[in-house]
Amino acid sequence: EALASPVRLDPELPEPGGPAAEFLVRAREQLADLLGPGFASRGGLRIVTSLDLDLQLQAACVAASQAARLSGELPGTILPAADGSPCVAASLLAPLRPGDAGIDRGLEALSVVVLDPQTGQVLSMVGLRRADNAWDDLGLGLASQMPRRAGPTLYPFIYLTAFATGYSPGGMVLDIPTTVVDPGEDEPYSPENSDGLSRGPIRFRTALANTLPVPAARTLAVLGPESVLRTARQMGIESLESPLGAGVRWVMEEGRATLLDLAQGYGVVAARGMMSGANIGLVEGESEIDPTLVLRVEDAQGNVLYDWQREERAVLSPQLAYLLADVLSDEPARWESLGHPNALEIGRPAGVVTGTGAGEADAWAMGFTPARVVGVWMGTLDESPAEGLSPVSAVGTVWSAILRYASLQAPPEGWDMPPGLSVVEVCDPSGLLPTAYCPNVVREVFIQGTEPTHYDTLYQPFRVNRETGKLATLFTPLDLVEERVYLVPPPEAAAWAEAAGIEQPPQEYDTLTSQPPNLLVNITAPFAFGVVRGEIPIEGSAIPEDFTSYRLQYGQGLNPTRWVQIGIDEEEPVEAGRLGEWDTEGLSGLYTLQLLVVREEGRVATAAVPVTIDNTAPIVTMLSPESGAELQVRPGGAVVVEFGVADNLGIERVQIIVDQRTVATLSEGPYSIRWTPAAAGEHTLFARAYDLAGNRAESVPVTVVVRR
Repeated sequence: EALASPVRLDPELPEPGGPAAEFLVRAREQLADLLGPGFASRGGLRIVTSLDLDLQLQAACVAASQAARLSGELPGTILPAADGSPCVAASLLAPLRPGDAGIDRGLEALSVVVLDPQTGQVLSMVGLRRADNAWDDLGLGLASQMPRRAGPTLYPFIYLTAFATGYSPGGMVLDIPTTVVDPGEDEPYSPENSDGLSRGPIRFRTALANTLPVPAARTLAVLGPESVLRTARQMGIESLESPLGAGVRWVMEEGRATLLDLAQGYGVVAARGMMSGANIGLVEGESEIDPTLVLRVEDAQGNVLYDWQREERAVLSPQLAYLLADVLSDEPARWESLGHPNALEIGRPAGVVTGTGAGEADAWAMGFTPARVVGVWMGTLDESPAEGLSPVSAVGTVWSAILRYASLQAPPEGWDMPPGLSVVEVCDPSGLLPTAYCPNVVREVFIQGTEPTHYDTLYQPFRVNRETGKLATLFTPLDLVEERVYLVPPPEAAAWAEAAGIEQPPQEYDTLTSQPPNLLVNITAPFAFGVVRGEIPIEGSAIPEDFTSYRLQYGQGLNPTRWVQIGIDEEEPVEAGRLGEWDTEGLSGLYTLQLLVVREEGRVATAAVPVTIDNTAPIVTMLSPESGAELQVRPGGAVVVEFGVADNLGIERVQIIVDQRTVATLSEGPYSIRWTPAAAGEHTLFARAYDLAGNRAESVPVTVVVRR
């Protein structure tokens, strides 16, 4: 939308207070790039720009009105436009928070950029500076020349990088107390959310929609800062210049960008992955696409010196652009932190990010529809804190008012889902397939091939004795057993769960109650809680009245939810004899062995015994003396011989052997003896250990030399 009449650019800078001074600063820079630094000396140039004058006037007066309100003026202050016309757009400003009324928040400057993402044309650029309680556009280059701490406006590029590497909006990220140690940094970095809360497991969608620093920092640490910075620069954030080896803290707190660059980056998302604008070759063989301000240049004789043609480049796949736009425009996802309704809801699909940079000197609102990108920055020029400045009610409402005014004539348009995406129901917040125990099932968008294939593990059912509160076993009376569902977070979030008071499943099993033996259906070997290994003979009886068949099966733990059959169903009864054999190879830990006897009419009788399976041999190492050691031992003197022995369940005995003769057998540690050599010369020492299941292991033999 160009001006109806062309503008003339004189060599001098525009006068302070002009309606488009900020815009003209960047326009002059672009003319110098196009025509050379001496373009102004030609004189009489006729230049057509992309400036929408009405939008420029309204954006400037909206920004000035809000700035005045935040500087202690009356809460309903509306300043006229620079040409004296009414500031219609200011009527769209949300009321100030009660705590802001009559308070000077210490603002010094404010800038606005409005961009058409489909063409890359800059429609409005405002840069206001406070002077003598007035707000004027002085052409300081606030929007295009002054990089500021970008803070949360960089979060979308963190998650975009994650989505490009296989993560999805529905995936899980932890919002828990976090410490990141960057290489070369003396102090660890511990980000905090602005509300001081830790939410535990949440979806990436929730983390980004609510602009939460902790999950953003955790995701950034996993991806690596350099990959995220590379993504941002590819999106047009060229002002984001990072030092070598920039770490997580630098990206989160020190990374700087201009408002214009950020608007271009967000515009790529708005335009479904396409970057549009002016292709300006600064170095031979190189070109870049910049936001467009200059559309046409003619000399005094009417010769065309430059005629803009839209250049576009695919920067993102349509699928990635859609994922990011879908998250940033998800109004219900923002309700957790902003409530509903809120200042960022404009009556049409719009993606938006608000937040404050480190030090509270920079407050941002960056957002877009398919047709418009609006970016707003407020802050201080000396980077002193503007304390108490709300990024939503102070900056977000300016963004909302300008975007609503700029979209008055446009139909409400969203983003159509491109091919290559799928919608899947998942469990919130794990992002995995829902089970019957998932309390909140949501629909999430995935790039095809990245959909979840496993079921949720956060919400797990446990059978509990309701009287004792302990885990039920097969031996717990059925009338006391109830199923309870617990949120079981990953181990690294266990401390968060405890601090948040989230009840965790009991760790202890119910006490076994003694019951009179069943002489007709029982297991007599192995015995209860015995330690076994290898091939285990199973003995007992299966001789109830009306016997039909019996089956042996096992399951993990004291209250298995899954059983594995041993052998086949047997149709011959057994009395005090061999029921079968159980090959335990590959198993380890606590298991329950069950005998299930089927009687006529489908009646069932059972017997069960818990056993511990240990198929892992101990580890035996010699601690002293060392191999090849020469020991000076007087006649009758002794040498300390010590072995290290470890096992997953327990050691039954350790034999210490010297020259093929057992000199000691130890049943508990420490596994050391004082050995008195019978003669001088070479001796070979090793140890043989047996665990509770009978697994055996030996240490590497060690040869020592005894000298008198």
